Amino acid sequence: MMNKNKYIIIIFFTIIVKINAESPGRFLQLQTGAKNNGLGGAYEAVVKDPSSLFINPAGLANINGDTKMIERTVVSSKTDEPFNEDPFSVFNETTDEKNNTKDEKEVQIQSAERPFEFQFYNGFSQLTLDRQVVSTAVGFTAFGGTLGAGATGTRVQGIEGYDSQGNMTEKLSYQAMAAFLGFAYENGSSRLGISVNGLQENIGKNDISGGALNAGFQISPLPFIDAGASIQNLAGMIQSNTIEKNKYEKLDTIFSASLGVKTLPPKSNILLLASIKYNIDADENSESLSYNLGAALSINKYAYLMGGISNGDIAAGIGFNINFIQAAYSINKDPLHTGYQHFIDLNFVY
Repeated sequence: MMNKNKYIIIIFFTIIVKINAESPGRFLQLQTGAKNNGLGGAYEAVVKDPSSLFINPAGLANINGDTKMIERTVVSSKTDEPFNEDPFSVFNETTDEKNNTKDEKEVQIQSAERPFEFQFYNGFSQLTLDRQVVSTAVGFTAFGGTLGAGATGTRVQGIEGYDSQGNMTEKLSYQAMAAFLGFAYENGSSRLGISVNGLQENIGKNDISGGALNAGFQISPLPFIDAGASIQNLAGMIQSNTIEKNKYEKLDTIFSASLGVKTLPPKSNILLLASIKYNIDADENSESLSYNLGAALSINKYAYLMGGISNGDIAAGIGFNINFIQAAYSINKDPLHTGYQHFIDLNFVY
């Protein structure tokens, strides 16, 4: 058992060193979020809660307070329109009718009202190799659109280091965190969003810090079709002292596109999703393109089932929407096939 754990720790240490040396910021690519994972990662087109900050910032625009058309009654005076009056009508009325006649008219005017909405999202992922990812975010209507702010991070302590001869060295810890700020705007059936983030990673005495700009798009051309696309690290740089001080590197730019199709109304209880992810800056030793499939089935108005496949790895989950609480749980197999991973989402809507 001890030898097995030793090899697992060595594998984990190798992964972390490789990530820091070759592609800093990759912790942001970890499969986080119960819905995102349960749908196989094909979530960009339909994400609509504050976790949009980490997946597709355009999804923030769905936090819109359900815009409604409000009717207002305006009373105006007829004396303002003298030429529309019949000058001889007074001779056709009795004295009582003249006394009871109001020189006013009512006009119905419709206007759009966008009520305030606030959502508070929390996500927790228990990954293999004793890794946890915690995410929290808020989204609320403001400035004619939706503002979002949040953070995500992971931390592992007590990593036992080994030298090239297999001798144990000092214990190390790995931690990484990113803070996000985003804004999204809705225009008809389309939604646009941008976000910026700052990140920091640390393993042992090696520090990495940087930031990035992300952008996203969603559109619903028909009631049963949703499409979305996002670009992570459209512009992103990091400063690293892993090898030498003040070394600057470009963050990997990742393009994602997703399509969702629902069964036709009035019973749209099945959702099918497909997406691709392309790492524009992937090196020759890494996979640059991945494919993702997902499906959701509504059991009733309160619960739904999820299933997905991400590069051959299967995921499954269940979700609940009860009043102002949205909750979800999903599970999948680690891409390294060392065990199962668990994901939990909890979102509050006010």
